[in-house]
Amino acid sequence: MQPVVAKPLPSGVWAIASHLEAESLPSWMATAYAASAWTFRLPMARLDQVSDMLQKLRAEAPWLAIHADWDWAKACHADAIIAGSRSRSLTDLRRAIQTQCAGLMRLGHAAHSQDEVQTAMGDGADFAFFSPIWATPSKAGILSPHGCEPLQRASKIGIPLIALGGIQTPLQVAECRAAGAHGVAVLRAATDVVLLREMQAAWRQA
Repeated sequence: MQPVVAKPLPSGVWAIASHLEAESLPSWMATAYAASAWTFRLPMARLDQVSDMLQKLRAEAPWLAIHADWDWAKACHADAIIAGSRSRSLTDLRRAIQTQCAGLMRLGHAAHSQDEVQTAMGDGADFAFFSPIWATPSKAGILSPHGCEPLQRASKIGIPLIALGGIQTPLQVAECRAAGAHGVAVLRAATDVVLLREMQAAWRQA
């Protein structure tokens, strides 16, 4: 009998569905299909609409991660949950995955420093987001961009990193891969199918 294991962590470009209204989800999905993985966070929708959105995402996603909300991740049989300031602790989520999902879900963490990456690995995370790499509106005045050198140092800690923040060009994608990232995550670029394809090509060629 084969052991029960979670799906492998995708490399390449991840598309983030953030602050979406229910009506805008179909068009987002039609563009983001070129990504290796999808993540979902902070929808601008009623709870009943969120339930429908999750079902649609699960049916079409190449690989699906949910930010922060354990109930949503469990309900849609997500491939991963990403812990952060709005979620339960990494330890609590790891325990929930083992007891309620038979280990079939990956555990990620939103990290903003090398120390947080180190802590995430020690607390049992399977991967971590590392941000912001470049300037991005959501972190303006809150966190300073790291650039690729800190990403390179953090990637040597030993846990797969998904680079996030201000990634807008294929060249930036290639730079992140050269720095040791396992993948890159994009938000604005996920709405431009041509750019998303170019980013995937840059990842493969880097």
